[in-house]
Amino acid sequence: MSHEMEAEDFVRAKDAEIGALREELQRCRLIIERLEAEIAELYTAAKRATADNLDLRKQLQAWADEADAEIQLAKLRRAEMEACEL
Repeated sequence: MSHEMEAEDFVRAKDAEIGALREELQRCRLIIERLEAEIAELYTAAKRATADNLDLRKQLQAWADEADAEIQLAKLRRAEMEACEL
């Protein structure tokens, strides 16, 4: 009879351990789901920031090109004025 009780105690202990492990597994799954959702949000934000950055770089390049054109125009005007003074 005592061997049966020992076996029952062992089985109960293992059942409790399995239950605890299942709960831990469920917590881990929920954490993973939450982290995956966070990763998806961060990825979306990174894509948006990359697109915004590209747009800003294009605008900056357009301004730089415009400034270069104005500088060239000013040089040509200066050269024209100098030529007229001769």
